[in-house]
Formats: sequence, structure tokens, C-alpha cells
Amino acid sequence: MPLSYSANVTMRNINLECEVFFNVKESDKYKLTNFTFENLNIKAKDGKINQNAIKPFILKNVIVNNVKD
Repeated sequence: MPLSYSANVTMRNINLECEVFFNVKESDKYKLTNFTFENLNIKAKDGKINQNAIKPFILKNVIVNNVKD
């Protein structure tokens, strides 16, 4: 299986309610680079962000509120 790539992705000005906000892990099957999340307001049951999965990964004004049922 060839390596997959994604680069230069920006998510900006988003209000989001979800179960799981960020479910990305490091992998030898894909390479993720140059992601920016800016002005995000997130409400999630699982709001964890693994910043090691993407290099570089820039967060600007990202608010994550963990919510219960």
C-alpha cells in the first residue's frame, strides 16, 4: 500500500459539538504535515488533541470544552 499524504490544511472559524474531536494517531501508512487550527470553539465528550501526529501542527485560539452526557 503506498504512503498517503496530506499537507497544508487549515480549519478556521468553526463552532462544533461532537463525540470525539480529534482521533488521529501517528502511523507508517500516512504522513500529515502543516496543519493549522484557528478560532475553533469545540464541545466534545472526548476533546483530547494529539499534537504529535502532525508536524508542524499549529493551534491558534482553540477552545475545547469537555462535556458529559
